[in-house]
Amino acid sequence: MFEKNWKDTFENRILRRGLLYCRDGKVANLSKSDKKVTALVKGTSNYFVEIDLDDGTPVEMYCTCPYAAKGEKCKHMAAVMYAINPDEDQENKKSNRKKKGQCANELDPAQLLQFKDDVDMIFRQYEDRSGFISYFRAMDFQIDIERYLYDTASRLIDSSLEVEAFDLTTYVFLKLSNAAIDDDGQISSIASLCYDLWKQTIKAAPQDERSKMKKWFLKYSKDESVIDYMQDYLISFIEEELATDDDRRARMDELDDVIEKAAGKTDCPHFRFGLSYDPAVVIRMKLMKMLAYSDEEIEEYRYAHRNFTVIRQQYMDEAEEVGDWNKLIALLQESKILDAESTVKLRKYSDKLIDIYHDTGDEENEKWERYWSFRNLEGRSVGDFCKIKELCTDNEWPEYKSGMLNKIDDRDLLCEVYSSEQMLDELYEAIFYGHDDKRYALRNRYYMQYFGDEEGLQKARTIKLLDRYGFLLASDHAPDILAAYEAWIRPIAETARNNARYDEITDYLRRMLHYDGGRELVKSLAKEWSISYPTRNVMVQRLKEFL
Repeated sequence: MFEKNWKDTFENRILRRGLLYCRDGKVANLSKSDKKVTALVKGTSNYFVEIDLDDGTPVEMYCTCPYAAKGEKCKHMAAVMYAINPDEDQENKKSNRKKKGQCANELDPAQLLQFKDDVDMIFRQYEDRSGFISYFRAMDFQIDIERYLYDTASRLIDSSLEVEAFDLTTYVFLKLSNAAIDDDGQISSIASLCYDLWKQTIKAAPQDERSKMKKWFLKYSKDESVIDYMQDYLISFIEEELATDDDRRARMDELDDVIEKAAGKTDCPHFRFGLSYDPAVVIRMKLMKMLAYSDEEIEEYRYAHRNFTVIRQQYMDEAEEVGDWNKLIALLQESKILDAESTVKLRKYSDKLIDIYHDTGDEENEKWERYWSFRNLEGRSVGDFCKIKELCTDNEWPEYKSGMLNKIDDRDLLCEVYSSEQMLDELYEAIFYGHDDKRYALRNRYYMQYFGDEEGLQKARTIKLLDRYGFLLASDHAPDILAAYEAWIRPIAETARNNARYDEITDYLRRMLHYDGGRELVKSLAKEWSISYPTRNVMVQRLKEFL
C-alpha cells in the first residue's frame, strides 16, 4: 500500500519495537481509507494513532503517547504501519534468514560461540583500556549491539532455534549487567530489547524448554552477580510473562488484603509489579486482564473502587479525551469532597474546573469556583481577586469582596488588594498596625536574625510596605510616614561604617524628600549626623547633598 521508503523516517530501534508490537497483536480498531488510517495501539496504556495519506504515501503521523508529543515518530506509529503492510513483516523475516546464510534447525556449538565472540568484540570495540564505555561512545555502542542482537536472535527464532536465541540474549544481558557504561538510557534500551526477545523465544519454545528458561530467570533474579536495577527486568519477566494463573490469583489475594485495609482512604498503597510501581488497585486490574476477566467484570471492579484518587483520575482522563465536560465536572466536584484533606489535590481540581468553565463560557460557575478557591486555598493573588471582580455585577461585588477580604491573612496580599480597590484607610491600618502571621516570620528567619526579635521584623515589614504604597498615603499621612522612616534610619546611621549602609541612609533620605515636611526633616537629620559623626568622612560627604 505504501512506498517502501517509509521506514527511512523511523529510527531502527523504533521500527524494531513497532514490529514486535504488531506481531504481538497490539494494534486494534484498525481503519483505513484513501486519505487516513486510524488505530488503537495497546500497551501499558492505550494510544490512538492517526496517519494522513497523500496518494498512498504517509505525510503526517500523530499519536497520543508522550514520546510522540515531543515531535518524534514512535513505536505505536511503526506498529500501525506494519499492521497495514503485512508484506513488510514477511520481507523482514526473509531478510533475516538470508543474512549470513540460512540457519539450520540444529546449530553447531561452535557457531553459538562465534555469536558470543561477536558480542564480546562489539563490547571491546567501545571499551577503553579499563573496560569503561564513555558517554560519547555509549550511543554508538547501543546501536551496534542492538542491531547485532536483534538480527541474530531473530534469525535463530525464525529457524526454530529458540534455545540458542535465548542463550545469546541472556549472554548479552549478563554481560551488560557487569559492564561499566556512562549511561544515558542505553542500558535500559538494550535490556528492553532483551526483554522483547525473551518474550518471542518463550512463546515459540517447546514446553520443556520453557521450564528450563523459567529456572534461569528464577536463579538470576536473586543472583548477586546481576546488579539490582537489572534484576528488575528479570523480576518483571517472571511476574508478567512466566507467572501461572495460580500465581496471579495468589497475588490478587495479597492485593485484596492491602486494598481492604485502605478502605475509606483515597490514596491506595503502591507496589512494584514488573518494571512499574503502581497502586494496588491498578495492579489488581492488570492481573484480572491477564486472567481473562471480561471487560464488564473489570469495569465493575474499577467503579467499586472509585474512592481511590487514581481510579477517579482514570475516569477524568477518559471523560476529557472524549470531551464529556459534564461528566468531567461531576468527577472533579466529587473529588473535591473525597480529597478534601489534600490541599494539593484540591488546588488541582479547582484549577481544572476553572479552566473548563472558562473554555465553555460558563461565567457564573467560573465566578463561583474562583471565589471558592480564593477563600479556601493558599497561593492566591491580587490577579485572582481582580478576575472575580470582572465576573461580578456591580450589585454582587460588595458581597464577594467582603467574603474574600475576611479570608486574607497575608499582609502583602491584603495591601495589594486594598491598593487595587483604593481602600486607603484600610491600607494605612494594614501597614502601620497590621501584623504578619508566624508563617511569614518562619519564611524570613534571616530578618529575625538581622533585627534581633519579632518586633524588629514587624518594623522592617512596615518600612518595606511603605516603600511600595507610601505614595498612595502621602496626602493624608505624611507625618506618620516620615516618623516611621526616621525611626528606621536613626539606628542605621548610628552604626553605619561602610558604603552599603551609607547607600541605604541616602536612599531613604531622598525618598523622604517627596513627602510634605520631608525636606525640613531631612536637612535637620543631615546636619545632626554631620556634627555627631565628624570622623566618618565618606558619610559626611554624602550628607552634604541634603544641606
